Amino acid sequence: MDKVTQAIKQANEAFALHSPDEYLQDGESFATVFNDCVLIVRMDKGKLRFEFLMGKPMMIDFTVFDENE
Repeated sequence: MDKVTQAIKQANEAFALHSPDEYLQDGESFATVFNDCVLIVRMDKGKLRFEFLMGKPMMIDFTVFDENE
C-alpha cells in the first residue's frame, strides 16, 4: 500500500473513531493533519474527494467559531 493510500485510510479511520455515528453528507468535509501535510476529505456530489496541502500547517491560537458568542 502506498503512502497516499495509507494516509487516506488513516484519515477515514480517525473520522470513524471521532464521529462513529456520522457520515459525510454532500458539501461536508473534514481535515486531518499529518507531519508534512494536511488532507482535506470532502463529499462532493456523492463522491469522496481528497486534497493534500503540502508542507507543515501554520498553527494559530485563535478561536473563530465560539459556541458561547
